[in-house]
Amino acid sequence: MRRRCWWTTLLVFIPGLFLLLRVSSWLTAEFWLDEAACLHYFCLGEGATFGNIFRNYEYANNHILFTAITWLWVRLFPSGAEWLWRLPALFCYWLAIILTGTVWRRWLGKRLAFLAALSLAVSPVCSAFAWQLRGYSLSMLLAVLAFTGLQFFLQGQTRRGQILLCLAALAQPLTMPSAGLLTFAFAGSMAILLRQRGWPGKKIFLACIPMLLLTLLGTGYYLTFGEQLARAASNAANIAALRWNAWLVARHLCLAMLVHLGFLLFLFIRHRPDRAWSPGGNGEKTCRWRVSPGLAVIGSSSVCILAVLLLSLGRQVPFPRNFLLFFPVFTLATALLLREHLGARRFPFWKAMLGILGFAWLSEYCCQQLMLRELRTAAVRPHNLLYQYYRGMSDNRTIVTGLAKGHFSPARHVALVSNNDVHTAFWYWRRCGLPEESLYSLNEWRSSGAARQQQQKIIFFWARHDEEAQELLTATGRQAPLPAVQEFPRRTLYASMPP
Repeated sequence: MRRRCWWTTLLVFIPGLFLLLRVSSWLTAEFWLDEAACLHYFCLGEGATFGNIFRNYEYANNHILFTAITWLWVRLFPSGAEWLWRLPALFCYWLAIILTGTVWRRWLGKRLAFLAALSLAVSPVCSAFAWQLRGYSLSMLLAVLAFTGLQFFLQGQTRRGQILLCLAALAQPLTMPSAGLLTFAFAGSMAILLRQRGWPGKKIFLACIPMLLLTLLGTGYYLTFGEQLARAASNAANIAALRWNAWLVARHLCLAMLVHLGFLLFLFIRHRPDRAWSPGGNGEKTCRWRVSPGLAVIGSSSVCILAVLLLSLGRQVPFPRNFLLFFPVFTLATALLLREHLGARRFPFWKAMLGILGFAWLSEYCCQQLMLRELRTAAVRPHNLLYQYYRGMSDNRTIVTGLAKGHFSPARHVALVSNNDVHTAFWYWRRCGLPEESLYSLNEWRSSGAARQQQQKIIFFWARHDEEAQELLTATGRQAPLPAVQEFPRRTLYASMPP
């Protein structure tokens, strides 16, 4: 008995080990744009007090609840490395995996719960955001927590279920405003399933209304920001409009969901029942018009996502990552459907485990190759649910550290970076003790007339490819040739001499 308990415990932690192996190289990478901006504006910059987190929404980067956790964490480890500061985010997603592998055994069984947890751990989509110093991992944990509450409620443990649903309903919008959408999906699926069980409409309304009110309360909190909210929404809309529209988001979500579900979806199709009929009382086959919890959640979630995309036609379009919290939900719902279809039948567990790992590796390899190709050619940096330009990147940190060690002199040198690199470069510029007035973003260079002020200095700048380097050189008002000082994995450092 004790040996079996140890084996069960080991199986619970195996998905967590696969997650750690997958993200280990990314954890030590430099802070990318959103991470660096969050740290500067809300955690460590001037005026970044704890109370200011809840009253500052100039930028949509403020994932309020997670930012508060980050503010406390970085003060516990003020000189921590990147991987240490990112641990709270990774821990949140690890908890979601553990919750799937343990609590969900009662509804999925041990083997299928393990496969669902493993699928989340190696997901090319979810794991790519789980390590970031952002609120995505907390949002996914709350999504799993809410689905767990729904299952408890449907199994008769209504008090425990309501507590989990209400906790997630209030915390989701306070993490990200768009995350409140998930509560409406769960409320819709709960109404369908309770109606199917014969509950009267009034009782269904009383069961759904607490989580809906708490979600509206959490979402309504953002109205207190007034003009800050309007500016943040406008800024986010302008950035999203550079690459996305509603149809592109819909197509990308479908593709990312197929990649995320991967081999689990293949198992569902492979082991679906041959007939959708069950024998009636007289031995004849009758149709089963029963909606399962997995199907209800998938249907309600899909309707909510579709409604948002339809409403955004010709208006502000959401980023695909705004829907990231639905991905663990679809994983658990698919596993529930698979469990229902399998019934008491057994399936090849080890083959399924190898299939999930193999499909995840193949998907990641293909996405990585696409990202590298776009990095060399695309004008817009690749950043979507399947691949992100900043994963594993440390060029800005290496370049700034090298300049600091190379006796960078503000009297003789100045640095210029692209607008996408500015937050990361400034973060490490300050950490190295270099003067802030010696580093310019492209927009700041153009608006301040720095080309005239700095015309007698050596200008260092780094770029992804020749087109970006030429854009920076043109802004300086100097002519080619442009000598490359050093090559880095995804950047090239240049030096422009004074005329």
